Amino acid sequence: MTIKRVASRTGLYVLVSLVSIIIIFPFIIMISYSLRSTQDIFAMDFGLIPKHPTLAAYKNALTNYKFSGYGFGRWSLNSIWVCGIATFIAIFFSAMLGYAISRFKFTGKKVLWFMIFLTQTIPWIIILVPYYMTVSKIGLSNNLWVLMLTYCAVFLPTSAWLFVGFFNNIPMEVEEAAKIDGCSQWGIFFRIIIPLSLSSISAIALVSFVTGWGISCSLRP
Repeated sequence: MTIKRVASRTGLYVLVSLVSIIIIFPFIIMISYSLRSTQDIFAMDFGLIPKHPTLAAYKNALTNYKFSGYGFGRWSLNSIWVCGIATFIAIFFSAMLGYAISRFKFTGKKVLWFMIFLTQTIPWIIILVPYYMTVSKIGLSNNLWVLMLTYCAVFLPTSAWLFVGFFNNIPMEVEEAAKIDGCSQWGIFFRIIIPLSLSSISAIALVSFVTGWGISCSLRP
């Protein structure tokens, strides 16, 4: 191994280490301050290691802090339930929608694709207030199933848009070979396309779930 190659690799390792430290450092600070009491937080002590570490903040979050009679545990279970089911439904239908846009020619395809693209330019926070007012007027507020459907509507366009890109990279020859062997269109989708897209499905599902979890956290008191 030449000296030039060793120096290049060493520089790369140093750069990766620096970037990793920069990314991890805020999480270290967050954990450090979570282990301090209220007095220690306002004592302007900038050290990373707490002088009097305590788990009082975690105990308070888990047992004491409640809203409408429910605490952190119930909020977390509701978020997991709502985001999980909404992600599954959105991924199921967005995968079929993305496959249809990627593979088939039908009337209104360009309009549908433009509408999906248009949804990516509208921040969800803009429609949050009028949407909540509408849901409240029809008596569907404070309902997990309504929230689940709302998340599905938020996840579906983005997921379909991502699926189109992934499906476009799958060679058509694979599907043509399956058709020659007598496989139906649904069989091609579920037995060939879906298995080949497991990595993309996992990535899109993770993005959707994290997005829903972030929205849930931002809407909590």
